Amino acid sequence: MYSKMDYITSLIIVALVTVMVFSLKAFMFDTSNDNRLYNHVQMQANLAVDILQEELRVAQDIMHYYEVTDGPDSLRFRTISFSDASDDHEVVTLKVEHNALLIIKHHMETAVQDTVIYPLNIREMNFSFYEPGVDPSTINHTNANHIRMQVMTESNPEEHVQTTSQEKVARATANKEVFLRNRFVPGMDTHTPIPE
Repeated sequence: MYSKMDYITSLIIVALVTVMVFSLKAFMFDTSNDNRLYNHVQMQANLAVDILQEELRVAQDIMHYYEVTDGPDSLRFRTISFSDASDDHEVVTLKVEHNALLIIKHHMETAVQDTVIYPLNIREMNFSFYEPGVDPSTINHTNANHIRMQVMTESNPEEHVQTTSQEKVARATANKEVFLRNRFVPGMDTHTPIPE
């Protein structure tokens, strides 16, 4: 009697250990893949604000998104002139379209438009202007020399390992504050109309 019971008990124990091992392996795989995905989404957010910072290095005149651009996640500005020619500058539009960062540069002298697309899974992008020590209600795009950028990226549910029926999404946010050093350059004509 004991031999049959010992045999059945040992099979049950082996089966339970096997189930536990496979469950643990699936959980570890799920967790490691999610960690990789969270790191990737955060890297995309950090990359987006670094790209925006590089583009804003040559900004001179800012056109706030409420006035002329495509929406609240857009910004349009004119770059500084790179020579004595009055039309030797670009009008740059930064915007999100289909979760990608679009940088559209329109060269005023040659009328050539160039578009660069960065597929960064951007869910949301916001710009705000500020001046240290100044009441925020008095600040707008015409009198601020600082801009705050915030980018939120998001993963696609298809990128996750689905061991359960629960749908997962990874999100990451990156912020950066930039001083617009070329805003008021002496001798520059800042009243040239910016094309729509």
